[in-house]
Order: sequence, then structure tokens, then C-alpha cells
Amino acid sequence: MNFSSCKFATLIIVVPLLNLALDCHDAGTEPPVDTNRVKLTMIDAGVREAYLSLTVAQPPAAETIIVERNGVSILRLSVRSFSTTDTIFADTGLTENTAYSYQASLLWKGTTTVKSNPVQVQTLTPTSHERERFNGGSAESPLQRG
Repeated sequence: MNFSSCKFATLIIVVPLLNLALDCHDAGTEPPVDTNRVKLTMIDAGVREAYLSLTVAQPPAAETIIVERNGVSILRLSVRSFSTTDTIFADTGLTENTAYSYQASLLWKGTTTVKSNPVQVQTLTPTSHERERFNGGSAESPLQRG
């Protein structure tokens, strides 16, 4: 066996492995938005809460559903615990008069396969009565102003 044939054999083995590693690497592409598979809808928003509807079509039994608010996971469900194809949930403890962005994803074996449409929610500005309730009665009454 001569030395030059060993280099060639090594090159043949290394190049396919390198191609395989490059093919498996995610080049930063986002999973597709597919509202036929997973859809998020805003139902209502209050001063400190948002109500959203999540619809999932034909989820495989091993899939995981994740809902994110402003890019941070706030809800994670296995499809086994998701008894119907759609549900309504409340996100509470929000800040008044603030914009939030929600998006749901389906994960299969730890990899995001599809995302929902992004949904924008704006919480409300409280009225003086609501502010009094939230602040323990500390809101100034219009009758107290002099």
C-alpha cells in the first residue's frame, strides 16, 4: 500500500461525512407558518390579561405545542394532554397598556416543524375605577380633587 492511496481513501471518507454534517445543520431558516396546522386567534384583551384561541389540526400523538409571548415560552403542552383540536387560554399578570406578540409552534422530537400566525395583543388602559381596584383603593377620586 503506498502513501498517496491512503490520503485519497481518507479524503473519500471525510468528504461525505462533512456533506452529511452540513446537510443536517439548520442554516438559520425559520419553520414555515401554516395556519392550516396551527392557528392562534386573539379573542379579547383586558387591562392585565389576554384571551387567545389555539387550534391544532391533526396533531401526531408525540408532538408538543408551545405558545410564546414576546419570544419566551409561556405554555407547553404535550398533544396527549391536549384533548381537543382547539382550546381557549388566558395569559394573566400582564402589564396594562402594553403590546404583546404571541406565536404557537409544534415540536416533533425537539425540532420546531411549523409555527402559527403571529398575533398582536394590546392590553387596555384602566379606567379610574379599575385603577382603584388594582391599586387597593389608592386612585384619586374626581370628587377629591379641589
